[in-house]
Amino acid sequence: MDEAELALKRIQMGLGIEAWGRGGPGWATGVGPDHWYLLTGLPSADANMALVHGAEAARRDDMLSRIEAAACPAIMILAGPGEALAAGMPEGWADVGRMPFMAADLSALETGPDTRVRQGGPRDVDTFTHLSSEAFGIDPAVAAAMAAPLGQPGTAVSFWLLEDEGRARSGVVSCRVADSVSLWTMSTPARFGRRGYGRALLGAVLHAARLDGATVGLLGATPAGFPLYQATGWRTLEEWRLFVNATSVQFAG
Repeated sequence: MDEAELALKRIQMGLGIEAWGRGGPGWATGVGPDHWYLLTGLPSADANMALVHGAEAARRDDMLSRIEAAACPAIMILAGPGEALAAGMPEGWADVGRMPFMAADLSALETGPDTRVRQGGPRDVDTFTHLSSEAFGIDPAVAAAMAAPLGQPGTAVSFWLLEDEGRARSGVVSCRVADSVSLWTMSTPARFGRRGYGRALLGAVLHAARLDGATVGLLGATPAGFPLYQATGWRTLEEWRLFVNATSVQFAG
């Protein structure tokens, strides 16, 4: 895949997270041809992120200035040509390794409906909050604030729950942009692991996205989620370089 196609897919990921961010009160979000960012101001690096995939140091420095102005912990992501800017990251930003940026041809995956999976609504936001807080070890108040924009009608952002025996076991956020669906916050608490819930949820959500016209899936894989995605047919397009100015619960050096 050439750089122009990769850049388009990075932008589609950014447009998905921007759509989510527009629902957050006071959140700053934006997407350009060489960057995207979501700064919530919440006290968690995992709730604030910026990505630069152009080669201009001025863009990296602009993102760093935005983060400094927001006075928040954050994850800084350098991708594609932007990875060359890693040498100029300022003191106080720790290199915590790489994150696979993955894609899937939805027509080639095993997807299908599952009666245990349904799209969430406003009354389900608290349930999703509890799942994501437990799955990622995120402070419940931060998880609640991040989930607050979910369930709003008429947006490109949806969230989904898998319920078994009357209880929610797994959840995920999906963002529809053009021909793509990007996935965020795949949340299956460890006590519900190894029962096929994540795989079933993934298949049902991607099936719904196909019916809605999506042809490609996109995601950034955490260490916990990577084995599932690899086993279900996703492929790594590239690896993004990650830096944090505080502790991340998802990524550690």
